[in-house]
Amino acid sequence: MQDEMLIERAIRGELELHSILPGKPVVVGISGGMDSICLFVNLVQTGFQVVPVHFDHQIRPESTDDALFVQDFTSKMGFELVLGEGNVPLFAQEHKLSIEEAARERRYRFLFEVCAKKDAQCVMVAHTADDQVETVVMNVIRGSGLNGLAGMSTYQLPNPWSSEYPVVRPMLNIWRTDIEQFINNQDIPFIQDKSNIDRSYYRNRIRHDLIPVLQEYNPGVKANIWKLAETVSIDLEFIEEKIREVYQTIVSENDKSLLIDIKPFLKLDLSMQRRILMSVFEKMVPSQQPYEFEQIERVRKTIAAKKNGSQVDVGGGIIGGIENDVIRFNQQNVKIEYPEYPQIESTMHLEIPFEINLNRDWFLSSQEISDAHFEEEDVNTLSDHFTAYLEVPEGSKIKLRPRESGDQIRPLGMQGQSVKISDVMIDRKIPQKAREEWPLLIIDEEIAWIPGIKVAHTHRIKNRQNRIVKFRCFRLGS
Repeated sequence: MQDEMLIERAIRGELELHSILPGKPVVVGISGGMDSICLFVNLVQTGFQVVPVHFDHQIRPESTDDALFVQDFTSKMGFELVLGEGNVPLFAQEHKLSIEEAARERRYRFLFEVCAKKDAQCVMVAHTADDQVETVVMNVIRGSGLNGLAGMSTYQLPNPWSSEYPVVRPMLNIWRTDIEQFINNQDIPFIQDKSNIDRSYYRNRIRHDLIPVLQEYNPGVKANIWKLAETVSIDLEFIEEKIREVYQTIVSENDKSLLIDIKPFLKLDLSMQRRILMSVFEKMVPSQQPYEFEQIERVRKTIAAKKNGSQVDVGGGIIGGIENDVIRFNQQNVKIEYPEYPQIESTMHLEIPFEINLNRDWFLSSQEISDAHFEEEDVNTLSDHFTAYLEVPEGSKIKLRPRESGDQIRPLGMQGQSVKISDVMIDRKIPQKAREEWPLLIIDEEIAWIPGIKVAHTHRIKNRQNRIVKFRCFRLGS
């Protein structure tokens, strides 16, 4: 770019495409390097209300000097720097991340915290066309699909850190050589970050070692890779619109889980199956790193096998589990809740009459009744398994507890023969996790009723003159 104004025009043009205009604050991440200084200066010259932000990663001994430089530079231009800091090496160790991943996570978290406090339009970062090329090459080497080939987005919302504020990269179409020319011509100071030449970082090896080799084969390889990312990005916009249409028909959200309806999923084309899975994973754990082919295929094949109860580790802390006709995805450390089923976490000792809350809007009640309230021939064969009439002798000890391993019941009509409750629940296609906290009514240490499923033969009504109690398990609003 011979005309220095071209950089300013290119930045302004990208921002106008996304209706980001002067008049409301924008948060700008400034490391002090050439790229971020160039972005900051051009935004100021364009008239934006810039909120400059610097995050000290505490990786290098001279990082404090970098922060002081940025503070001095922004102050001289009339802006107050927002400064954050964090021990990135410790964060990386605690969360089992690379230094690069940990630095990015802490930096972006802080940028978006500032953005929310200032109610700014967006967070802007100074990634360039060169960064885009490096990102695409890294993605190809790692083994990603179309998302990886598209590289970084100029405008990203939602993003891994916010569903309200976008991250904007207005310099993705500007090459570093043009930035160098702009900085040098205007004699603007900047920091030479020594970590940018440290080959222990993966990106630096791509930048300084691999790309120069590719240029020996084709001097224009960087421009070609950039064009590839641009082309794929445009194609993805069309594909993702189609994906959203299908997604809404087969994916549902249940509490803290996402569920895919297996039957219609398996009828989709292979490409559509993979894209749906990617959309689910990215919704659960937004990430700048596209999911790898092997991760997607591992999950897809688990779904295709349709083995009830099977689980698959997606990666990123996500677990998938087959539950009859759906596969449920949830975070490993998040307890799965089943609002559609009665559930109980611990034992309750009860006295008739009672009405207790089980979970959410599920309740269990009891009341003693006289034989005038029912017909003897009907009560032992109720089609409503959430209501049970049981003989409960005076003085009986009654409690409600979750299912335990090895629990058995002697179901009504089986003449006292015992069956495993787990087998009964599997036959009813109740999800494994839901089975673990299903409430069981215990009378005198014997399982008398599985609400919604079975009554025990031993507690059936044998004589209407005996003490009879009506138990009802119900959900408010149903």
